[in-house]
Amino acid sequence: MAVALWWIPDDIRRRWLVFLPDETCDGAVMKRVFLGVCLFAGVMVGMGVNATDQSSFWREQPASSQQKVTPAHYLAYTLDLAALKRALASLPARIGMPAPDGTSHDFEVTAAQPLPPALAAKYPDIRSYQGRDGQGRRLRLDISDKGLKAAVYGDAKGVWLVQRADTLSGDAGSAAAPGDVYWSFLRNDLPATPGTFREGGVRR
Repeated sequence: MAVALWWIPDDIRRRWLVFLPDETCDGAVMKRVFLGVCLFAGVMVGMGVNATDQSSFWREQPASSQQKVTPAHYLAYTLDLAALKRALASLPARIGMPAPDGTSHDFEVTAAQPLPPALAAKYPDIRSYQGRDGQGRRLRLDISDKGLKAAVYGDAKGVWLVQRADTLSGDAGSAAAPGDVYWSFLRNDLPATPGTFREGGVRR
């Protein structure tokens, strides 16, 4: 199954933008995400990896039932998107992503294959990244002026997603704002109501 960028029209997504394959792989859960604000550290000596404070981008928030589409289980966070963008300015970078079970997984992130020139000119704000952890998980991460969307494949519990909560109901604004709430949840925990959610897409 393929997953594409959520802010690009369907015809373009189908042609060009494909996520990694959906596979599962055994892996041990890692340390719990700590509360905090962003600050990222320097370069990892001898590894060529931009090292960051893995917990610095995310701040856990109380769960809410206000959205039209709510996963059966999720964890809510606010994201310091500006700090994350700064960390990704020097690649490869190591960043942490919050999992639905409250743990954090650290990924070594590199740039994904760039868009074709015509699409890059049309959507200059889009940045795509891919990453791997040390236990077989694979990350696809997309950032635009609408915020962040991430998908993690290869986890023993299934595919999990991190995205703005308001995109689940199709009510996302045109630009990300400080304090936007993000949800981390398993794809299988989404309700089965047809038409309420399109993985990789959001109503424009």
